[in-house]
Amino acid sequence: MSIIKPYQGSKNQEFLDRSKSEFPEISGIFIGVVKQHIPNTRSGRFWVYIPQDGGADPDNQTSWRIVSYASPFMGTTQGAGSEYTNSLGQESNTFSRSSQSYGFYMSPPDIGSQVLCCFIPGNIEGYWFACVNSSVTRHMVPSIGCVPVNEIDPFSIQESGLAELLDPGLSYPVAEANEKWAGVYKEKYIPSIPKPLHIPQTINLIKTGLISDQIRGAISSSSQRDPISAVFGFSTPGRPWQNQDPANDPGLRNKLLSGDFNPQDFNVTTRVGGHSLTLDDGDIYGKNNMVRLRTVGGNQIIMSDSENLIYVSNSQGTAWIELTAQGDVLVYGAKDLAVRTQGNIQMHSDRSINFNAGGNFSINAEASVRIQAQIVQASAETFLNLYGKQTQIKGQSSTGILSGGSMQIKSGGAMLLNGAKIALNGEGGGGAVGAPQPIKQYNLPDTIINNNRWEAYPDLIQSINSVVPTHEPYIRGNIAVEAATQTAIQESLAFDINGRPISPPVNLKNIGPKQAENNLINNPAPSGEFISQPSPTAGIGELGTSDVQAFMAQYGYSSSNNDYTALDSTGQVGKYALTTSDLVSQGYLIEGTPQTKEALENPNNWIGKNGVNSVENFLNSPALQERTMYDVTRQTYADLESSGLISASTSKEDAAALLGAAKKSNVDTVFQWVTQGTAVDNSIINSYNSSKYSITQVPVIEESNRSKIGN
Repeated sequence: MSIIKPYQGSKNQEFLDRSKSEFPEISGIFIGVVKQHIPNTRSGRFWVYIPQDGGADPDNQTSWRIVSYASPFMGTTQGAGSEYTNSLGQESNTFSRSSQSYGFYMSPPDIGSQVLCCFIPGNIEGYWFACVNSSVTRHMVPSIGCVPVNEIDPFSIQESGLAELLDPGLSYPVAEANEKWAGVYKEKYIPSIPKPLHIPQTINLIKTGLISDQIRGAISSSSQRDPISAVFGFSTPGRPWQNQDPANDPGLRNKLLSGDFNPQDFNVTTRVGGHSLTLDDGDIYGKNNMVRLRTVGGNQIIMSDSENLIYVSNSQGTAWIELTAQGDVLVYGAKDLAVRTQGNIQMHSDRSINFNAGGNFSINAEASVRIQAQIVQASAETFLNLYGKQTQIKGQSSTGILSGGSMQIKSGGAMLLNGAKIALNGEGGGGAVGAPQPIKQYNLPDTIINNNRWEAYPDLIQSINSVVPTHEPYIRGNIAVEAATQTAIQESLAFDINGRPISPPVNLKNIGPKQAENNLINNPAPSGEFISQPSPTAGIGELGTSDVQAFMAQYGYSSSNNDYTALDSTGQVGKYALTTSDLVSQGYLIEGTPQTKEALENPNNWIGKNGVNSVENFLNSPALQERTMYDVTRQTYADLESSGLISASTSKEDAAALLGAAKKSNVDTVFQWVTQGTAVDNSIINSYNSSKYSITQVPVIEESNRSKIGN
């Protein structure tokens, strides 16, 4: 290897050469070139070539000198010394007898690096204590800084295979320019020299999801970023690149045990980058003022004064913590979050505390669980179970217990009823029991892998929390403002019966219903059908139980003359002519079951819910058909709300009419018909009119109920 000319020297003149004297010596400070490491003592010793001592041939090993590492600070304790012996009279090699070392240590530089060496008079061996960087580019010190993508050598980007994952206008980590490339010396202004993309570090940023984050990902800190650098710190060399790394040698262990390991067997020309500690007082504009401790793999701690945040993350991007300028504490983990203390866990919020679980939410206490609030609400979509050895329920004023179906009360001992007045089968029994107000839901972004890169997509998370950290890249901003905005949006919306936000269409025009006014009611059900119709478990939206009873009586009569055993050639089944889509949505048929009679008669298509393993089982269960029709109708009502066709101002007649039309067809078709008058099948109009008519028969149902009570 040739030596850069400014440091090229020659042997001292003969009259200055004392190497052949009785005490051969060369004293003073010289520049040496690292030629070969000496691993036997593992103390940073190596051979150097010194031009002023070794002549013009740097490869002549007889001209090399040994130098040891002289640390800026290093010390040792003296130990108890060899005067102490064990019971066998041998020197003791114990902690109390031995010395301990401490201080500052840096890795020996790679072969070809230049170091400052000093030789003490009378000593053959010298010491190296500093490094001389003869390169014109030292951009990677003290950390691997980034530059805008348009300043990166385009051929290096193409060679990396990462071009599609890089965004124009952003910055990415780079390596040093190749000084053997003539282009380096054509440039008189060092920062304008194109640099190659640093492949390992770019891959790390892609893996963590921070590839586009110029605060938590690639930073600009470099000794060559500004005319006068304000960056302080250091970085380790890093592991050798690919096959240059001794760790990839399968015989490494045996070589180390036998003493045959030779560092020169591995020609290290490229490294992946090392661990770094960067203390940056900011660029020339005052930005990027921060301290960062980062491992080569991407584990890091950032304390930024420019952004006023603290950020801690692992190398996979699967766990991170951030303390924001606004005072938010964000925590993300791809797996579990576990906390244990042998003392108390105390949490206090001056506002709300929200818990959102995608699965189960369990609380266990060895002693008591107490809840105290102005209002306590509990809502179970499917089943609510309260059990205790002793159970008490008390209302300071009124107490209402209402069942939409049957109610069973049983006591193993005496049952005591006491009241100012006890009315059995009296009107209004149970009082008004309203469903708890739905908890607001927020639609939030989440990140997923797309084309080997983490990307954020909107509306993938539904949560009662307005702030939900994700894998990087997490969509940030002023979280307090964003939360307030989300809340304002939620409060401006209506909610359907399932608690989903809805936004009614603007200028909703009832063109289709006006067309239906010209049609007569087709096949209205006799009064007896409304009276004999089983009462549903509850109302639906604005429709009370009697309204739903009337709707289902008319719909069943129009569909099959209320025949629970009906099964037509198109595959519509039961009293309500339920479709395979209806049964799939309620969990009775497997996904994708076609709308055919043959598909219904194939037992392999039935899942077995509620013991239904065949179409015969379903046809022979009137109660199950009633429940299924109720659930399908409820979902259709919610879909009509979400589309804006039904709102709080919709009359019961119109709500029932739209339910009938949507059940006969689908919500999208009915929406087009209502808003644009799009031509539809007459069966939809007939179902619309007959369902609207059903509400006029509610008084018949209620009068019949009053008669039953009177008797």
